[in-house]
Order: sequence, then C-alpha cells, then structure tokens
Amino acid sequence: MKKYFYLSIILIISSCNGQTIDVLNLNNIPNNFNANTFVRNQINEDEKNDDLESFSKDTLAFFNSERAYPLEQYLSITSVWSVRNKVPNEIFGYKYRILHWQEKDTIAVFDDITFPYMNISVDTKNNLVNIEVEKTSKNENDYIKIKKYFERNCKNINIKEFDTPSYLEKSYWENKNYFFILTKRNKKQKDVVDKTTSIVNLNIEIFSKKFIEQMKKNNVYSSGYCFYKKKIN
Repeated sequence: MKKYFYLSIILIISSCNGQTIDVLNLNNIPNNFNANTFVRNQINEDEKNDDLESFSKDTLAFFNSERAYPLEQYLSITSVWSVRNKVPNEIFGYKYRILHWQEKDTIAVFDDITFPYMNISVDTKNNLVNIEVEKTSKNENDYIKIKKYFERNCKNINIKEFDTPSYLEKSYWENKNYFFILTKRNKKQKDVVDKTTSIVNLNIEIFSKKFIEQMKKNNVYSSGYCFYKKKIN
C-alpha cells in the first residue's frame, strides 16, 4: 500500500450542509452514510496510485438452509467454497473488506479510539447492514473506555452464546438504531527478538436494527442471529 493509505483512509461523504467527513465516527453514523460511496472513494484514490487491491468486494445472497442452519434460509457471501456450486435464492447485497492495513492507520473512531480495519455490508439499495471494526492494543485501556461508553449510552442485552470460546469476552448492547457486539481477546505476541508481550484484540460489530428485523421477518439465519434467536425455555 502507498504511504498516504497507511497514514489515514479518507471517507468523503457529501452531507446536506455540504460538509465532509474525514474518518467515520462510529458513535454517530451519519443518516446519509453511503458505504458504496465510501469504498468507491478509496478505490479511486488507490487507482491513481496503481494500488488496486485495497478492498475486496463479495456478493451477499440468500441460500436454502437444507437443515444446516436453524432457519429456512441463510445469508452468505457467494465466494465461499460451501456455496460455490449452489444457486442463490436472491441477491441481498455486498460486503467490502480492507485487504491491507497497519495498526497506525485510521479508518474509523469510536469514542476517540482509532481503528485501522473495517468491513462493511450493504443491501442492493445501498442501505447499511453492518460494520465491523478491529484493532490491537497494548493494554486493556481502550477496551475499558469503549465498554464505559456503552454503559453510559446504550442498553445492555443479556445474551448467552454457548458456542463462544472461553478466551473471548463478549458483551451485547443496543441503542435506538443499532445493535452492538463488543469482543475482547487477550493474546500473547512475540517480537523480533523473541520476547513475548501481552496484547488485547478489540472487535466491534454494529448491526442495523432494520436489517435484524428483516432477517427475523424473512426467517433468515445471518450474522447478528443472536439478536433475534428464539429463547428456549
């Protein structure tokens, strides 16, 4: 990747008042946020610098579950081997993922904490479906700050996912427009002199409530299923 991309990834969205947004603020996602415009701007900038592989684009489609999932259909990207020979019931949208990044990059911020990695999913009408961001920190300070933000501004949801590995710490939240999953993973990392240090991997998944309601209504298994899974007494 070119140096400009490592320093920051610029998101340019024209708003009603003509202002632009340099970095996506996940605390306040604009109502006019257009993920396709966001990605297109990045790809156009990369093309100017002969760097054509900053993002990947996958098609999202509905497939019959055939008893592999608990609901009638499931949502999947079409490039995975398990569906390559299957005919989709319907094209739902697209998923964009960054292919190359460094920890010093900034593509999004959450309560002033920067994130270098993001993937975004939209439906065929360019409506935002979900955003996922990730970063690695040297300690738990970023995690504590983010969790305190959720505690102040969102409602905690008591969700038990029995297939969650014990080394992951997850919490679930909601506000008026979105559901959130905050995940922390403590890891060990070796440097060039073979010295082991502790690091913390942070991940935030954001789901549009309209998307979750659509999946629930249409009996579709997808990411975010935990928010509409039927409780078993």
